[in-house]
Amino acid sequence: MDANALELAKKAAEDPTKAWAIAKAVGELITKAVNFRKRLKSSEEKREVDEILDALRDLKHSASELEDQNRELREKLRFKNDDYEFRNPFRYRKDRPEQPLCARCFANQTEGPMGEQGRGCPESCRKCLVCGKETQVKDSNPSPSSLLKGYTPFPGRRFRDNRRS
Repeated sequence: MDANALELAKKAAEDPTKAWAIAKAVGELITKAVNFRKRLKSSEEKREVDEILDALRDLKHSASELEDQNRELREKLRFKNDDYEFRNPFRYRKDRPEQPLCARCFANQTEGPMGEQGRGCPESCRKCLVCGKETQVKDSNPSPSSLLKGYTPFPGRRFRDNRRS
């Protein structure tokens, strides 16, 4: 039984991506060892099995922690690869170019889809469906030249040309 535990530990060290399978296998070994321990009569034999069980539990805990670390790293890498593109002011998945993603959520490694423009927010904005942040997508402050287009200071009044020729 010590050889099996040692072999599993070596496999975990060689390939950390198999941590979940190793933790599961160690759990099965623990169950077998507990059942074997129940059949033992002498306290010395039971103590030896308890030591093996402690080592297996430590191995299972280490494998579980390794799996958690792998999951976190895979999640971080997911947002670092080329699956996304930036088009101001949002990020977009390349396989879903019509769905904008919230910049704040993206910075927190979350895909936060943006709602439709003007839905639950001002007409010039989109609202994140995850965090609720509003992002302006249309210029709500028009340029001064567009405001003056067609503007007359005194409507209905005609001005004379005071220049003398």
